[in-house]
Amino acid sequence: MKAIIRFFSVLAVAALMACGSSGTGPEDENPTGTGITGSWRGFYFEMTSQADPSVSVDLVQYGVAYSITINADSSYTASTTFLGSTVEENGVLQLSGNNITMVSPQNGTFNGTYTLSGDTLSMNLSGMAFDFDQDGTSEAADLSTSLLRTN
Repeated sequence: MKAIIRFFSVLAVAALMACGSSGTGPEDENPTGTGITGSWRGFYFEMTSQADPSVSVDLVQYGVAYSITINADSSYTASTTFLGSTVEENGVLQLSGNNITMVSPQNGTFNGTYTLSGDTLSMNLSGMAFDFDQDGTSEAADLSTSLLRTN
């Protein structure tokens, strides 16, 4: 049970907002001018198998809840809850145009794109892993997630 909670927590936190980037060029942005600063609550969190894109699962339907606060200095605080257990993580994100790079000391680097439409933030990330057939082995996956602004 703890392994499942940890897996979902790590997955959600890493996918949503992990830490710093090595980018230092003028194309790199902090969130201030992008409109993504603030607090967000996830309402869609779908993992899709890279080996078989017809296989996917929306983890929100299984009770995974997550939220994140993104600050103007690129720092974030994320919270993931599954089966009554909550895991929190702090870090930094890096933006460049509509690209997002998330690097977590615990979980590695994830790259993708983001869009902001009104009060909805959507991200598509690659480099994820998920155990689609519950055999104890994670397979390569892509993540599509959407979050609603709460403030």
